[in-house]
Amino acid sequence: MKRNINLSTIEEANRFVYAANRFAGDIDIKIGRYTLDAKSLMGVLSMAVGRTGELNIIGGEEDESALNELLAFCN
Repeated sequence: MKRNINLSTIEEANRFVYAANRFAGDIDIKIGRYTLDAKSLMGVLSMAVGRTGELNIIGGEEDESALNELLAFCN
């Protein structure tokens, strides 16, 4: 599943990474030619804050509450 995401503040990025770590599947954010692990706070803070990227969720769709929490961050 692919969606656009824009994390505009450090606090929002922190909440997103916390939600991503509760999710069972793999989650990546692609920004330009770079792909980062959405479960890595350092990666998200260094690359994703203030930029629009493509959120790619792989597996874990059976965990509906965690999936809905992640999708709340999408545009």
